[in-house]
Amino acid sequence: AVAGQGRGCGAWQQGGVGKGVSKQTALPSKPVALAIAAKIRHLSSGTNFSLAIDEQGDVWSWGWPEHGVLGNGSDGQYNKSDSTIKLAFELEYEPRRVRALVGKQRVHTACGQHHRAALDGAGYVYTRGNGGYGRPGHRHQHDVWVPHALSDCGTCRRSTCLGTLTTAPTRSHIRPY
Repeated sequence: AVAGQGRGCGAWQQGGVGKGVSKQTALPSKPVALAIAAKIRHLSSGTNFSLAIDEQGDVWSWGWPEHGVLGNGSDGQYNKSDSTIKLAFELEYEPRRVRALVGKQRVHTACGQHHRAALDGAGYVYTRGNGGYGRPGHRHQHDVWVPHALSDCGTCRRSTCLGTLTTAPTRSHIRPY
């Protein structure tokens, strides 16, 4: 492996490894190089999507876009047929920089099942994804398609995403509602 090169393996059919293959393709038996044109310093994965932070602190995302978890302004959903309502998702097989986070110097990412968080060098947490149960922490239950800073936290040291929650130990106290 090349220093700074990301590698992945697993269920390719939903794009989480970053290679465009069909459901009929066998699962990889060994990790393969990720198609990111930058040196990687951090990787994290959700159920069927992945995130990377490059050496400039930019975040890259790819995989299953449902709930806007990739942070590129869409949930990737479209109607497969004009004559019926058959919804499908446009997978992101190739890693793309998350435009809303370019230049914000991310230092850490965490992935839950259908949501994610990114921490910048100053300690601010930006979340996106499935809004159910208030996972992203923005006082509503709507999906968040573009990363937004958590306004009710002080600065944090790290963030963690689990099934239906996001946690972030703060450097200061949490401001009350």
